[in-house]
Amino acid sequence: MTTRDQRVTIGSERAALGGRPLSAFTLRSMPAPFVTPEMVGRTKELARLAAAQERSASGDPAVVLVGGEAGVGKTRLVHEAAARAAADGARVLTGSSVELAGEGLPFAPLADALRDLVRTTEAQHLDALLGTARRDLSRVLFELAPAPGPNDRHDDGSDAVGTGRLFELLLGLLERLADERPLVLVIEDLHWADRSTLDFLSFLVRSVRGSRFLLVATYRADEIDRRHALRPLLAELERHRIVEHLPLERFGRDDVAAQLASMLGHAAEGQLLDDVIERSGGNAFLVEEVIGVIQSGDRRGLSPHLRDVLLARVERLSEPTQRVLQLLAVGGRRVSHRLITVVSGLDEAELEARLREAVEQHVLAVDDAGAFAFRHALVEDAIYDDLLPGTRARVHTAYADTLVADPSLADAGSVASAIALHRFAAHDLPRALDAAMLATREARQAYAVADAAAHVSRALEIWDAVPDAAAVAGTDHVGLLELASDVEATAGYLDRAVKLATETIEELGSEGDAIRRALALERRARVLRERDRETALGDLETAQRLVPDAGPVRAQVLGTLASVMQYWEGATDRVIAVAHDAVDAARAAGEPQLLVIPLITLGTTPRTLADMEQAIAWLQEAAALAESLGEYDSALRAAVNLAHVFEVAGNGAAAVDIARRGLEQAREVGLLRSRGSYLAANLAESLTWLGQWDEAERVMQDALARTDVSEIWLRLNLVELVLARDGAEAAAEQITAMRALLGLDWQPSQEYVQICALRAEVARLFGRLDEARAFAREGFTIENCEGTRYGWELLRVAVRVEADLAQQARDERRVDDGTSAQQIDALRAMIARLPDFPAAVAEGHLATAELTRAVGTPEPSAWQTAADAWLETHQPFPQAYSLFRLGEALVESDRAPDAVAALKEAATIADALGATPLQEEIAALSKRARLVVTIAPAADSEGGDADGSAANAAERLGLTPRESEVLRLVAEGRSNGEIADALFISRKTASVHVSNILAKLGVARRTDAAAIAHRLRLF
Repeated sequence: MTTRDQRVTIGSERAALGGRPLSAFTLRSMPAPFVTPEMVGRTKELARLAAAQERSASGDPAVVLVGGEAGVGKTRLVHEAAARAAADGARVLTGSSVELAGEGLPFAPLADALRDLVRTTEAQHLDALLGTARRDLSRVLFELAPAPGPNDRHDDGSDAVGTGRLFELLLGLLERLADERPLVLVIEDLHWADRSTLDFLSFLVRSVRGSRFLLVATYRADEIDRRHALRPLLAELERHRIVEHLPLERFGRDDVAAQLASMLGHAAEGQLLDDVIERSGGNAFLVEEVIGVIQSGDRRGLSPHLRDVLLARVERLSEPTQRVLQLLAVGGRRVSHRLITVVSGLDEAELEARLREAVEQHVLAVDDAGAFAFRHALVEDAIYDDLLPGTRARVHTAYADTLVADPSLADAGSVASAIALHRFAAHDLPRALDAAMLATREARQAYAVADAAAHVSRALEIWDAVPDAAAVAGTDHVGLLELASDVEATAGYLDRAVKLATETIEELGSEGDAIRRALALERRARVLRERDRETALGDLETAQRLVPDAGPVRAQVLGTLASVMQYWEGATDRVIAVAHDAVDAARAAGEPQLLVIPLITLGTTPRTLADMEQAIAWLQEAAALAESLGEYDSALRAAVNLAHVFEVAGNGAAAVDIARRGLEQAREVGLLRSRGSYLAANLAESLTWLGQWDEAERVMQDALARTDVSEIWLRLNLVELVLARDGAEAAAEQITAMRALLGLDWQPSQEYVQICALRAEVARLFGRLDEARAFAREGFTIENCEGTRYGWELLRVAVRVEADLAQQARDERRVDDGTSAQQIDALRAMIARLPDFPAAVAEGHLATAELTRAVGTPEPSAWQTAADAWLETHQPFPQAYSLFRLGEALVESDRAPDAVAALKEAATIADALGATPLQEEIAALSKRARLVVTIAPAADSEGGDADGSAANAAERLGLTPRESEVLRLVAEGRSNGEIADALFISRKTASVHVSNILAKLGVARRTDAAAIAHRLRLF
């Protein structure tokens, strides 16, 4: 049986080698191999990809993960889908992971995709798309700009947020591209991707929102074992709504028949079809290989060993061509024409002949840039595995030497990483160590910190096997441990960072260099700042004793010490003193970068209103200094604290302005989803306090949609807003959902104070007062609780709970066992300790007014003072609440007519805010006091208690069922005549019932009886 002469161009319509089309002629010395000329089967899979593209084109981003075994047809499928998307007007960018010596090169698929963008975009348009991100993105693709110089910011890669900034800049570029037209990003071979690329994909899936963006990624499902780095990412991605898994199975009999017919030009006879199915198992690539072997008459291809099938086509090539393929197999998945020219040592004509033979026999493919790759990685793997160890080592060495001599020969990814991997694969340990050190530095500079961690870890592993390792590495073993600890901490591997810092300390010993010991202790303390207070403080105190009385190291140690102490202690005298010492040491050492952290610490430790002006000045100085040094994360951290200080100082408008400007800067410098999320939380909080609830909710929802950093703060602020606007039931649902979503086992922390305050208020509103008291007490156990903004809120709620408990005891005629009195005394002492900040003063006035409810002596003047204080701080919701309580106190003081003005003002504010629960409270009070107050209609509250607690309370008060009915009508503001008509009784009988009820409740007025019914939730 003869085969058809097939001429297939690879890549573009004219894939060229040496300026001539590869399809210009065919070698006649052997039959052309079989290649499926058209798409076969996969109808359902293409439909799913088309549906994902349609969704994404409408603004709902989509991610499709295509998994399947090697050779099953993943690449063919996604390329077909991408071609159809391009035909519909989408922009398609493609990148492939580059595997070398068993590892991926940093950001290789992203560099590939960016190269695709550069090649297909006009220079002026590209400049507009890249904007200020061009320099940072050049760390991924060097063609975008010259490599940063030694004086450029973050050149050493030590900035802990460098990777986060790079990710945000990449995402920003993708979003701008998607704004122009639908964008499809294809990433192939995720199983070979480096850790930094996987981290970016995780970030991308979590962060992309509202963009016309489709990500299609392929991976070999049969290679993802339990220890593979891709496995946890796949598990994580499964939780995201936009992610869809598309498993690709082998062809069935009908599809194999269609594939053979496409290649042969006619239907395959039954025996041939059976033989191909038996040998290939329905794997699309192996179908091509097996039919080629069968048709050539080489029965060795029918060996049960896959390797024999894969190498059958290669073995039909000439020996010189096979040697070139061996060189290419060692070079990685993609090798440039220039690089293989140098490594092979062949003259141009000889190399062109060898490459042409491999391309025309469909063993190699060549892309538009002239780089070569095996048509299928399985063939490359088979060739590589077939090499003798000595041959492999020699070829790896040749590649490494070539790239050292001329780094421009590298095709993609990090040159230093490629050299390091070649050296390790060649078992050239001395030069491997040197290369690993260089690769570590380059990876840090490119923000590929996960890959930097891998290189430095490898350097540590081989250290003892390298003679005179310190001279080779340019540092001693302690220096390598110091570097490794920094890299691991920056990459987020905190446990390993602590372990390496500990090894550094132990290796230095008690007699080691004092400065290096101090820096190692300071490094470990930084990692442990929020995890282990005692160890961190102990390390820093020891470090402080080791360093001299002056110099940059002392400034660094003191700055970290002040930061750690403030985290755990708050604004204590000791914290302030250490922070001042750190500032003085940094100024004396002439090291401005060491000023930023202690200045921020000082700016967040004001204890009186008189301190505020200086605190603001410190924070402004820290922000300006950090920005001038290019330390944008620190600049934005200063902005976060500056917004908070302005809020506490009672200047909510300034806080909003600071947060908004900070958010804009975060967007510009690529920190919107990290540090910017804290600014979003600040902005939303300030807007909520200012009564701009709709905008506050938009800010929170936008931030939650793009990040999970500071998520707990955003969600807590959202719960606070929901509680004020929609009530306890909605807030309780939010708290339950938040806990489930975050998977959070809440532990004592600053945010835990706010959690306790919210849960206490929700429980109070549900009438579960003992539970509310328990939540408040738990919040007060958090160290330094009283010194925080959220501690003041907790105090307000705690006093309110005690007031309700005391009132309930009086209503039910119970004698206090002393608990309430003790609690009230403790809370009164806390009120006295509040600072004189406007926000704290207002909270203090509100808490003091609540105490008048607790002791049963309504004082309208206390509530008027609280309302005035909230008016001065421009916080309308607590102002409206205070006015409501003012009206209530006036009613209880038998000054009902005077209550109308306060209740009307409270109602006006509540209506403007949309504070439904407060509207209902005002309506209920007005009704039972028989006052005319114009308010917006509110939804009726559901009555009754599922657990029968209302009936139990009525029974404890000695009320009969009929008296309970009468009391319900009294609470609604009905007269005796209206009660008689409603219950079909005489007016005299109604009057007797009312008199009995007043006696049993121990009150003289109908309004007091109605108030008790309301407080006890009888109806």
